[in-house]
Order: sequence, then structure tokens, then C-alpha cells
Amino acid sequence: MLHLLLLLFVIGALVDNVHQSLISCSTADNYSNGSQYHKNLYRLLQTITTATAENGSFYNGTLGVGADQIFALAMCYATPRSNIPRTCANIVVPHLRP
Repeated sequence: MLHLLLLLFVIGALVDNVHQSLISCSTADNYSNGSQYHKNLYRLLQTITTATAENGSFYNGTLGVGADQIFALAMCYATPRSNIPRTCANIVVPHLRP
């Protein structure tokens, strides 16, 4: 039970940290809905959860070219038999979507 409480605390702290970093994101540049950048962003975000779980809790991805290129880097710590990478990414990714 103690491990579960500790896990929930850590996940909660991660989500709070992600939320705090999103608040301070730069708004100097933006993109239009339906643009190639927007499409690449959503396609890459859709791959993070599965790719992180399948690649040993780590994912480094790129999609697109030039000004429409998107980069993603994800890491979720877990034991080898744990489902935490998928859970971690499932919790964090929705907070990354605009």
C-alpha cells in the first residue's frame, strides 16, 4: 500500500510540474489549426505513449521537415516488468496538447 501511495505522489508531482512548465511556454510564435505543423504535432503526441512503453521507458522522436518539424523526448522511470511507462505517458500527454 505504501508503494502505491508513493507512486501516486510521484505521478501527481510529475503532472503538476508538466502543468507548471506549460504555463510558461513561449507564445511569441504559434501555428494554425489544420497546418502541417499542427498535424505533425498531434501525430507525434499520439505515438508517445506506446513508443515510450515499447522502448524501455524512453522515446526520442521527430516528425516533419523544416519549419513544420516536431521533436519529442519522453522518459518514464520504471522497473522492467512495470506498466508505469505507459501509465506515465498516458497521464502526461493530454497536458501537452494545446
